[in-house]
Amino acid sequence: MRKIVSAIVFLLLCTTLGAQVKRHEISLNAGFVGSPERVYREFLPLVNTSKPDLYDIYEPSFTSVRFSPALTLEYNYNFLKWIKGGVSASYFMMWGKEVAAGKRTGTGRVHALSFVPHVKFNAINNPHFKLYGGLGCGPAMFIENDSAGSYTQFKFAYEIVPIGVEFAGETVYGTSEVTLGNMMLGLRLGIGFRF
Repeated sequence: MRKIVSAIVFLLLCTTLGAQVKRHEISLNAGFVGSPERVYREFLPLVNTSKPDLYDIYEPSFTSVRFSPALTLEYNYNFLKWIKGGVSASYFMMWGKEVAAGKRTGTGRVHALSFVPHVKFNAINNPHFKLYGGLGCGPAMFIENDSAGSYTQFKFAYEIVPIGVEFAGETVYGTSEVTLGNMMLGLRLGIGFRF
């Protein structure tokens, strides 16, 4: 009987101590694209700021291009005190007035999705303040709809976080990070939950 009680007490202590270490993180972030022309010049001819040329006879160009905020759902696992890895799934949309042969022909839309595994390194690891940097790469999918039809492109996505900050509590926290990459170039803010 003594062994059974000892085993139960041991298991309860292990479970209690293990519960204090919160290794899993889930966060929802919204990013603001800082330079859409640079982001998309390598992917799609959607943002056309040059003068019309022979290309415009065959393919439409777009003006007054607008972007939705980039929404990112992120999961991280804290491997060590200073290193965590995870994956982020991002989505945003852009749209603009479609122009062909000098006349407006409609509205074009592009939906952008990415799935990026990443690693982050904590430079300062305080329970209420963390300073970190990171990098990641993975696949991206672009779905374009315009008057010519609809098509999908698959590309390589990457992002570098030169500086990021986590602040507030142990369980619920806020994030702010600068993101450089071909899916987003700007500031990303969010709220997260540790468990």
